[in-house]
Amino acid sequence: MWKKIKISLSGLFYAFNEKSFVYELILGLFIAGGFFLNILNKNILIIFSLYVTVLSIEIINTAIEKLCNKITTSDDEQIREIKDLGSAAVFILLLALFLLIADSIAA
Repeated sequence: MWKKIKISLSGLFYAFNEKSFVYELILGLFIAGGFFLNILNKNILIIFSLYVTVLSIEIINTAIEKLCNKITTSDDEQIREIKDLGSAAVFILLLALFLLIADSIAA
């Protein structure tokens, strides 16, 4: 079990070296600030769950991109589409998160 935890923490360490993941962590600081300022109390559990999902999908997207780069670094239409699909998944979640935050602020 400890070996699996070590592997998971190693993956998390790699994620901290990715700009997109770091930017999304910074977003989390703003979300936490909104909670502590009583701006986001309405849907905080849903917001937190969606935020953690964004981070998780970003890690999966990064893994997909690294795997694609291992296959080829040259311009390949299918590889570009695969990377774009992973990016779109993160974008959709971020959009949903921002809409939920906007709804919480407006309420």
